Amino acid sequence: MADKLLIDKLFLLESQLRRFHEYKILEPFVFNPGNAHEVQSAAKKIAGHLKLENMTFIISYATQGKNTAGHIQLDNSNDVFIEIDSEIKHDYEAVLSVLAHEICHKYLYKYNIKLFPEFENEILTDTTTIFTGLGKLTLNGCEKTHVSTNNNKDGSKTETTKTQKLGYLDKSQFAFIYKICSLIHQKNEKDFLSNLSTKAIAEIQKIQPRVDLYLNDNFFKRDFYIEAFKDDLKESQTNIAVFQRNVRSIEKIIIPHCINTVDQYNKLIYDKFNHISEKLKSLEDSNSITYITNLAISHEYANFKKDVIAFENNFNVLIKTIDKFHQFVQNNSSDISSELTTETSFLNNFQCPYCKKEMRINAKKLARVSCSQCNHNFIIDTGHEREIINNKKKTRFLGRLKTIFKK
Repeated sequence: MADKLLIDKLFLLESQLRRFHEYKILEPFVFNPGNAHEVQSAAKKIAGHLKLENMTFIISYATQGKNTAGHIQLDNSNDVFIEIDSEIKHDYEAVLSVLAHEICHKYLYKYNIKLFPEFENEILTDTTTIFTGLGKLTLNGCEKTHVSTNNNKDGSKTETTKTQKLGYLDKSQFAFIYKICSLIHQKNEKDFLSNLSTKAIAEIQKIQPRVDLYLNDNFFKRDFYIEAFKDDLKESQTNIAVFQRNVRSIEKIIIPHCINTVDQYNKLIYDKFNHISEKLKSLEDSNSITYITNLAISHEYANFKKDVIAFENNFNVLIKTIDKFHQFVQNNSSDISSELTTETSFLNNFQCPYCKKEMRINAKKLARVSCSQCNHNFIIDTGHEREIINNKKKTRFLGRLKTIFKK
C-alpha cells in the first residue's frame, strides 16, 4: 500500500478527531491471557485510554474464520462483546494487538467514522490504533512467529515455523504510521522506542528511509506551502504576467492599429473605385470620349497604384509579423492547431471591411465579394485553401527551378 494512502487516513483521523483526542502512548503491559478477569482488565485499560470508560467490554475466546483474529459486535449498547481467536489465547502480546484493533472499531463507531468498502474501513481501524497511542501494543503483537516440533517416524524431529499476521496492515506499514505519528507529535526517540520488542525496533529502523522523505520542520509552519507556492511559481507567474501585458498591448494598441490600417486601405480602394465608376457612368456613347476619359483616368490610376504600393510597403511589416505569429502559435500549440483544424466555420462569417455589413459566404476558398449595401468590392479569405494555394505556388516555383537546371 502506498504511503500516501496511509497518510491520507492519518489526515482523516486528525481532522475529524483531534478535538476529542490527545496523543498519548499507552505503554505495553503484561497479563495472563488465560485468566478471564485479567483479560477483562486489559480491555478496560485500553478502553480507558480511549475515553470509553462508560462501556463494558466482555471478552471471550472462540475459533474465528480464516485470516480473522477477532470480531466485535457494533451497536449503540454500552455492553460490547468481543471474540478473540482461540489460537492466540496464550500470547498476551497478540491478544493486546487484537483488543486494540477491535476496541478502536468501537471508538470509530462512537464518532460515526466509517469508510467503504469494508477493507478500507479495516485499514482505517488499524491506522487508528497507532493514531490513538496504542501503537506499541499493535507493533509488538501484529505479527507472531510460532515454532512447532514434529516427531518423524524415523525418530528424527522437524521444526516448522509459522508466521501469523494480525491486522490488515503489515508490520512495515504499522511501523511507518507509528514513526510518522512520532514526528507529528515530536516524541523523543527514547520514549518512542521504549517497551517495544526487538523485532518492532528493527522494523522501525528498516523503514527509516521512507520516513526521511517526510522529515521537514517546515511542516509545522502553517503558511509553509503558501510561501513555497509563491516562491516556486514566481518565475512562471512572472512570465505569465509579461505575457498578459503583451496580450493587453496587442488587444488595446496593436489590434486596433491593424484594424484601423485595414479600414484606411479599404477606404482608399473604395473611394478611388467609386470615383472612377462615377466618371465612367457619365460617359456619352462615343468611342472618342471613352478613349480620352480612360486616358485621363490612366494618369490618375497610375498615381493611385503608387499610393497602394506605398501603403502595402508599410502594411507588409504588419502582415509578415501577424503571419509569423499565427504560424508559430499554430505549429507550437497542439490545442490551437486542433481547434483551427476542426473549428473553422467562424471564417465564413465576416463583415464588409468598409460599411461593416454582416455577411456570410459558404465557399471554402478565396472569393471576390461585392457588398450589397455599399457596393464595395473586395476579396475574402476563408483560410480553407490558403495552405493549398501556397503549396501550389511552391510547387510551380520548384518546377521552374528544375526546368532552369535541366537547361
